Amino acid sequence: MVKKQMVTDLNLNTKINDVFFLKNIEFRVRRDKKTIDMFFKIADKTGEIEAINWDVSTDKVEELGKIEFARVQGHITKKKSDGTLQATISSLTKTAPLDLDYSDYLPQSKENLDELMRKIFSKINSVENYHLKNLLKSFFDDQEFAEKFKRAPAATKVHQPYIGGLAEHTVNVVAICESICNIYKEI
Repeated sequence: MVKKQMVTDLNLNTKINDVFFLKNIEFRVRRDKKTIDMFFKIADKTGEIEAINWDVSTDKVEELGKIEFARVQGHITKKKSDGTLQATISSLTKTAPLDLDYSDYLPQSKENLDELMRKIFSKINSVENYHLKNLLKSFFDDQEFAEKFKRAPAATKVHQPYIGGLAEHTVNVVAICESICNIYKEI
């Protein structure tokens, strides 16, 4: 799926119709205690902008609260409170993250991704347990899986939420495990 609109391209009155990463989702009940509004940020690799989806039906709150990537439709307006730009949303449609090119939405690891994968393959080849080694090889010998693994973030919010984050995290966890095994030889 090719991304056409970036956050930095969104100006006052711009119509929005593209996939964005949703961050900091929060639902607020209005004073009438009936109406719910959804406040969040839409983001990609170029930045983020505040967004609001007015008058969310109560049966949609749980579903919308779990969305990370969505096709966003709406337009850019000015907030009445301070005049800054915000996205006023008319429609959100969940998008499967596997259908996306993460490089449109996330920054990239500072580590060399090919070098991280070489370290992972080296560790797989050093595994002595035949069954564990074959299990690991069944995944990492699949080139399509290995390429997706190399580019995947470790998470979407907290630790290593960038391209290559999962490979970086895996190499770090293996190093931690090896350190523990050097201290506790019986493991």
